Amino acid sequence: MCEKTDERFVMIIDEWDAILREMGSDDYISTSYVDLLRRLFKGLWSDTVFAGAYLTGILPIKRYNTESALNNFCEYTMIRPGKMSEALGFTHDEVEMLCKKHGMDLMEMERWYDGYRIGKASRMFNPYSVIKAIYNEEYGSYWTTTGAYDSVITYIQMNFDGLKDDIIRMLSGESVYVNTTEFLNDMHNVRSKNDVLTVLIHLGYLSYNKDTYECYIPNKEVADEMNNAIRATSWTPLANTIQNSKFLLDATIAGNENAVAQAIDIAHDENTSILA
Repeated sequence: MCEKTDERFVMIIDEWDAILREMGSDDYISTSYVDLLRRLFKGLWSDTVFAGAYLTGILPIKRYNTESALNNFCEYTMIRPGKMSEALGFTHDEVEMLCKKHGMDLMEMERWYDGYRIGKASRMFNPYSVIKAIYNEEYGSYWTTTGAYDSVITYIQMNFDGLKDDIIRMLSGESVYVNTTEFLNDMHNVRSKNDVLTVLIHLGYLSYNKDTYECYIPNKEVADEMNNAIRATSWTPLANTIQNSKFLLDATIAGNENAVAQAIDIAHDENTSILA
């Protein structure tokens, strides 16, 4: 066709990584698929046939050891967004404009969906949830409908050394260090705590500060879903601790001193080691 028309193609693939995410445990299928992409875009006739290719997806391009399978692409990710940083979510100015247009509360939008830091861009919002909140005229968690929720539970249940402690720290508002360079961009090849945290960054469950190499829970929507994910795991003591924390907060606000004293006693008994 190119020879007949003297025209080149632009190839667009949406969710290019869907096969790797859904069937990545089958080595033959995942390898065959990546080889197909290589033949298409790195073959002898690629420049003759294609003027360009545009691929979107959750995962960055798969790596083998340290080399990208398609290293002739310009790649923009949640961790290294480059000049695309403000295009990977809604900016604060955009959400402020939408709230004025549709009569929504900006402070509630910030509490639920703000908090992402993508490259140089801070105060970034989850665009999917913002639009859903405007459409339904109701704030809440729309995250589970994205299909990534089951994956989060799976990775948390892996419980690599120190992962549970890091989740607890992030739920309490802290940031934790993460090494994102080890991850091979393959959700079926998760080998360490750093890989789990890196996957959660790409899925949008955590935000990443490239200046400090730290990740954190960005907003109430994600915190709620992280709590739900923990309840669905075998982390029963942690789920109970979260519930007890809510009870303590409610008792404090209500001025119930007996309940507060009892809750603090329980927290000391269950969570404080005489050896620590």
